[in-house]
Amino acid sequence: MNKPQGILLVLSGPSGAGKGTICARLREKRDHMAYSVSCTTRQPRNGEVDGVNYFFKTRDEFEEMIKNGGLLEHASVYGNYYGTPRQYVLDKLAEGLDVILEIDPQGALQVKKSYPDGVFVFIVPPSLDELSKRIYKRGTDAVDVIKRRLSAATSELAYASKYDYIVVNDEVEKATDKVSKIIDVEHLRVGRTYYIVDEICNEVPSVSGRLLADEAAIEKLEVPALNKGRIPEYLKANMLTARNVTDRPVFCRLHRSLFAGRTFV
Repeated sequence: MNKPQGILLVLSGPSGAGKGTICARLREKRDHMAYSVSCTTRQPRNGEVDGVNYFFKTRDEFEEMIKNGGLLEHASVYGNYYGTPRQYVLDKLAEGLDVILEIDPQGALQVKKSYPDGVFVFIVPPSLDELSKRIYKRGTDAVDVIKRRLSAATSELAYASKYDYIVVNDEVEKATDKVSKIIDVEHLRVGRTYYIVDEICNEVPSVSGRLLADEAAIEKLEVPALNKGRIPEYLKANMLTARNVTDRPVFCRLHRSLFAGRTFV
């Protein structure tokens, strides 16, 4: 069986909505999940490790990545570049890991253009009053900064319509469970699971545990009545489907054995 591809989960929301906490909870609760590591041109701070906290790049290296399409999204903040490395994310997804990307709406829209297969979730507070309480409760920002954040929250909420899902974070655990269920449902989409059907269709079922040696043996086959004995469910389905098939079966010879089947274009 082919290894299924992971899902790129993009989370956004206004400051104080709790998206960072939800991301942390998801990583604790779910296996096979990775956190996207960003690139930046700013200098490393004490204790930061390249490839763990950030991929630290020179300005020339970063601009080369922009030129070559090496970033899913990027922005300039306070004179430094920040961005999401495309290849790092694609490698993690190819390993079957779900990748979380916590990012602002502008960056998320860039990702949606460059990687439309992502799953985009917008986290919202139950009310602006609750959002205000959370930001004030942090105690990390000055009053004027808090006012700017609250003002920005209103404009950021307008982006919610461009996302796939909206999750209200009234309680962290409930909101985390909702996002986790979204991931589970997304893994079941036809586009991500049809390989299972392909593999089933490509199986060559045996008849009575043996291959048929020639056309005469095929013609002598007797299919038991559906209302008698223990008939496999797939055989029932095949016979019901065959009633609607109008093209003729084809035969191919392979290593002196004959197989009956249909051609698919």
